[in-house]
Amino acid sequence: MFNMKFFIGINVFLFGLCASLEAATFNFSSLAACRWFLGHFEALFGPVVVYYLTLFYTKKEIAMRISIWFGIAAIAGAFSGAIAYGVQTIEQPAIKHWQILFLIEGLPACVCGLLTMVLTPDRPNSSSMWFSEQERSLIITRVGKPDATGSVNRKHVISALIDWKVYWAGAIYFCLNNALSSTSVYLPAIVKSLGYSNASAQLHVVPPYVVAAGVTIGVALLSDYVQLRGPFMVLVTAISVAGYAILIGTNTNEAKYAGVFLVVMGVYPSIAMINGWLVGTNLGSETKKAAGMGLFYAIGQCGSILGSKIFPDSDDYVKGYAISLALMGLACLMCALLTLYYYQENKRRDRLYGEADPDKILDLSEEADKHPAFRYLL
Repeated sequence: MFNMKFFIGINVFLFGLCASLEAATFNFSSLAACRWFLGHFEALFGPVVVYYLTLFYTKKEIAMRISIWFGIAAIAGAFSGAIAYGVQTIEQPAIKHWQILFLIEGLPACVCGLLTMVLTPDRPNSSSMWFSEQERSLIITRVGKPDATGSVNRKHVISALIDWKVYWAGAIYFCLNNALSSTSVYLPAIVKSLGYSNASAQLHVVPPYVVAAGVTIGVALLSDYVQLRGPFMVLVTAISVAGYAILIGTNTNEAKYAGVFLVVMGVYPSIAMINGWLVGTNLGSETKKAAGMGLFYAIGQCGSILGSKIFPDSDDYVKGYAISLALMGLACLMCALLTLYYYQENKRRDRLYGEADPDKILDLSEEADKHPAFRYLL
């Protein structure tokens, strides 16, 4: 398989470069070209980062690590509002305000991409600059992934493509991404509709994002501590449902603003958790995770397309709220049913093969999640 640190670093550098080049666009065609390439490189980044983290951390640790990564995305949302407000206050800049924003977004990503290629370890078995031979062996052993060396098992690729659980989780991710994308794009406009000015609305999106980051990491800590994923998924998606219900059912601006908090408090933890639940934990082998990750993201990212289309240009956002509420409610139900399936399947394997030792390191390179001693994380 490919060199992980170079693949991640190059993609980060290139989508940062595309974002920076948007400052130089002069018509719709040039802007659309930049956005197309930016979307291409960003789409490759997310699933590979989650896969990369599973090479170094056990299923008891992975939710926290993914949530730190995604919690920082929420913090970025908070900073974007503050930065946009600050840029708007610049008087008579040498270039236009929107060009400044694109440069602020793109240039740091270029630097991070270059640093990633230099400072980030590759796979555990090939990171001699960072780990001794004994440490590399320990990492591979403790995470229970003998195939973390990068070999591809074609049987596991097929297994991922025909596994109904990958499609089920992809459908959940579709529902969650609808809420995430619409929140990311329209949150300033939604807050502005509560009676704030453009500049004030940018500042008022900061607190919800900060709270979302804290909740994302807090939920992950609890999830890793009790080793449960599904019940927390049900909880946080239900919180978002409550938030959308408030946005639909009240005319009070203060209550609507509280609803905004509930929406993001549910959306961000759920996105992080679903990545660490099915893909990061319950597919078994590295090959099946890699193949399942691509399919999972391909299905889920279609929700982002829907999320960008459901809010009209006017300040009447009830249609968008209602669609998002329905999809988050569906995600909540699907998470509950998937948890129930995992519970029943674990019990069935206990009856057939006896109770499994949770601390035993399994060789999943041949049977992946079909190994008799493998138990799904609920």
